[in-house]
Amino acid sequence: MEITDNVIVCVNLLDEAKKKHIKIDLNLLSDMLGVPVVGTIARKKSSLNNLLDVTYKVCQKKICPKPKKINYNSVIEDCITKLEIKLKELYDFPSNLYRWISLKLLENETDIISSIEKHLSVNFSENIELEKMLENLQNILNSSNITKTNFRDNITSSIMKQAEEVCKNVCKFEDETYSNRDKKIDKILTSKTFGIPIMIIFLGIIFWITIVGANYPSQLLFSFFGYIQENLIDFANLLNCPAWLSDMLILGVYRTLTWIISVMLPPMAIFFPLFTILEDLGYLPRIAFNMDGFFKKCCCSGKQMITMCMGVTKWESF
Repeated sequence: MEITDNVIVCVNLLDEAKKKHIKIDLNLLSDMLGVPVVGTIARKKSSLNNLLDVTYKVCQKKICPKPKKINYNSVIEDCITKLEIKLKELYDFPSNLYRWISLKLLENETDIISSIEKHLSVNFSENIELEKMLENLQNILNSSNITKTNFRDNITSSIMKQAEEVCKNVCKFEDETYSNRDKKIDKILTSKTFGIPIMIIFLGIIFWITIVGANYPSQLLFSFFGYIQENLIDFANLLNCPAWLSDMLILGVYRTLTWIISVMLPPMAIFFPLFTILEDLGYLPRIAFNMDGFFKKCCCSGKQMITMCMGVTKWESF
């Protein structure tokens, strides 16, 4: 909302909100944010069509979003205003970018500033007038105990407070205790003591069911495809088909394909429905949460634990 006016807010999972007796005033949310708000239920195509319709209208300028300004600490706001005026004097940027660029310069976000300089073909560090002003503004911030280390915390705190205020106004909870059960479950499933052992037990059961259970349908498929293979060989012999051709098509292509199907299909047909059940129960995000700390040590995310489980199952199939 600080970078562009072209913003549409999509509030998804309204069906889940209804189950938990949470009412969301989308019109009030739109008024408070100053942008179009569309409620969706991703499983229902009609709600997605409504989102596409609003997107089209915004692109065609039939709806003109006017995002409300985020208000920060009074000292930070004063510095942003002064820097914004100076940037307008020095550079010719799109009108909606001055405030955001001012904020990033004050925040000293080097990566973002480098990206801004690259895409807007400018070099802020070469402008002595701008550098002097930034130094003066930094002194003003420091005198108010807003330093480089806590500047971002002040920004985040302001955003969170306003987000909470918006949420408080637009959300009505008919049952204030709707999340108590989930919190109690989380205390067990994501605890340092029980989280990992419970996860190992759950995944162990799933892998055991997948591996042992897949043996029976695999054997049936092997027998079924083997029966068809024998009939195909008899049919090829009946047609006096050359041995090299029948061997290539039946013993090569057909048998290889059916072996892969017999080995891979049953584990996948068992594993993915079981994983879907865990997802619907809300346990997969908890697994990701439990493993996030371990995976971050190798620069990954806990969500990749789910992918690893799928890879283990495929490996076990072979």
